[in-house]
Amino acid sequence: MTESKTLERRYRRLLALYPRSFRHERGEEMLSVLMAGARDGQRWPRPAEAMNLLCHAAPSHLRQAPPPGSLARRHPRGVIATRILVGLWLVVVTVFLCRYTLWALFMLVFVALHVYLAARTAALMRDQQRGGESPPPTSPGG
Repeated sequence: MTESKTLERRYRRLLALYPRSFRHERGEEMLSVLMAGARDGQRWPRPAEAMNLLCHAAPSHLRQAPPPGSLARRHPRGVIATRILVGLWLVVVTVFLCRYTLWALFMLVFVALHVYLAARTAALMRDQQRGGESPPPTSPGG
């Protein structure tokens, strides 16, 4: 009995990485599916399950629209410009650092993140100008 409680607690820790609204809607369902698929005596989430949960947690946060009072809603043009400038600066730094080590290419992940967030802010601004609300957040799987 304690093994299943331990496994459940560890699954809940992984699910805590998801947005609160997602956990409220689907957290118990996901937990029950994970627990139903567990082997007898299993105390740790399987590595593939843990990796899958981790890989889908961050994008599920990015799919959420910014909160109503956030800077992205109040000054979207400024946020877009700042993100593009930071992305360009990271490209310059990456090019400079690649002269010394190729590990600097990992900085391009942050460039992609800033470009993605700028595009999300631009989409939010476009939706607000049309008078519509931003689309509801999607589930992590889709």
